[in-house]
Parts: sequence; structure tokens; C-alpha cells
Amino acid sequence: MTSKRTVVVAVAVAVGVVASVLSYVFLNNAQNNAYHNAKLVNAYVIAKPIPRTLSGVDAANGGYLQEKKVRPSSGPPPPSRVCLRSATRRPTPTCPWARSS
Repeated sequence: MTSKRTVVVAVAVAVGVVASVLSYVFLNNAQNNAYHNAKLVNAYVIAKPIPRTLSGVDAANGGYLQEKKVRPSSGPPPPSRVCLRSATRRPTPTCPWARSS
């Protein structure tokens, strides 16, 4: 290679390294801002499919659940926001403000 080609290749490599570093810094800051620097919390997640007939105690002891650190926003809504109704359409204990119909 001639010296001119060597300089062009070196400049191209340097620009690529600078671009990758700047991209990493920008995307890392964007992700931190999106999560508002949230701290990870412990949560139980399903490790493998749970059979329908398995009890909760057996699922917990059988390795079907594992504790994992997750961001608070990636889980379900807090219980105060969950309002489930039964087949009889009566309010559940977690939803006392719901009107029965």
C-alpha cells in the first residue's frame, strides 16, 4: 500500500472507533433517561411452563419460579390498579371501589 492509502485506512478506522464510542455513550444515556435511573427490584418470574393442575406450593418448590432482578416498570401494575372480577361480576377484595352489577 502507498502511504496515501495507509492514511485513508487509518482515518477510516479512527472515524469508525469514534462513531462507535459516541453511539454507545448516547444510547446508554438514552436508556438511563428512559428508565429514570430506576433501581432493580427482586421479583419472581416463571422459569418453565407450569402445568395447570400444579398447586402454588408445588410450583414454588419445584423450580418453576426463580427470583430475578427486574426494573419496576417492566412488571404488572401495582395491586391498587388491578381490578379483577369473577364470573358473578362481584367486586374482588383488591377492587373495593368497583360497582357490582
